[in-house]
Amino acid sequence: SEYLIGMDFKKADSYTYEIINKLIKGKTDKKPEETHRFLGAMGPKGQVSFYDELTSNIANRYIIKGRPGTGKSTLMKKVGAAALISGYNVEYYHCSFDPDSIDMIIIPEISSAILDGTAPHVVEPQVRDNVIDMFSCINTDLVKEDEEPILSIWAEYKGQIEMARGKLAYIYELREELKRYYRKATDSNMVNALRIRIENTLIQMK
Repeated sequence: SEYLIGMDFKKADSYTYEIINKLIKGKTDKKPEETHRFLGAMGPKGQVSFYDELTSNIANRYIIKGRPGTGKSTLMKKVGAAALISGYNVEYYHCSFDPDSIDMIIIPEISSAILDGTAPHVVEPQVRDNVIDMFSCINTDLVKEDEEPILSIWAEYKGQIEMARGKLAYIYELREELKRYYRKATDSNMVNALRIRIENTLIQMK
């Protein structure tokens, strides 16, 4: 990442340890569980993420703002690791573009979530949210020296994303067209009879 050039990693680490000390209070005796899921995916209408649905009952939300390569995923991995060591369950939500990268962690027992609120899954902070500003860890003077390649890469990135969305939209239309043909040729009475046989078989298995 071009932003690594101007990155202050000590400052980023200080944010990480501050959050760990704030959230992780003591240890539990139980063996913790970790789960791994994808947060969302690119679809025919664009990027689909489930931040709101997954965090609707979470009391403490930390939203990270920052450019690619500024330590957002690393911060979440370190907080998640600290929580596991202390005996708390951790849910990891991976990026569909880069499965090695984390877009969100949830620690259910302390009703806390940390999430990446930047494009392509922008989350604007609400009153209840805390903001972690990774922009402040960048030396903007150094980054400005590479402004031209950065802007060029961003333009190419956005163009490729839109191209991918267009391809998925076309595939979706083809699938819908196939469904119309098969639906027209389907005998609904035979389908219903098959459904009844399966239901009766399952009832007998109880």
